[in-house]
Amino acid sequence: MKLNETGPGGSSAGSSARGGRGRRVASSLSEINVVPLVDVMLVLLIIFMVTAPMIQRGIEVNLPVARRSQPIEAERVVVTIPSSYRQDHKVYLGTELIRTEVVQERVR
Repeated sequence: MKLNETGPGGSSAGSSARGGRGRRVASSLSEINVVPLVDVMLVLLIIFMVTAPMIQRGIEVNLPVARRSQPIEAERVVVTIPSSYRQDHKVYLGTELIRTEVVQERVR
């Protein structure tokens, strides 16, 4: 039997040795179906066309206004946690080095 002759069942001897069926599956998977890709792109385009003017213009929001609250007039408190905190449990309150147990009453 020659290599290019067909064997039993109508398949060629060369293709059955190489797994001709695997080659056919690989060629069908390598083709990209473009129709779903175009559908998704069109939907995204419509979404962006609708939302782009809203991003530039913004949305009007009515925020609540406090009637009885007093504005805070105290100075800012800055607490800095150094990298050595795990060893000595000390933090900086402004520029002063203090222990963490005292931070709450010092901030008050």
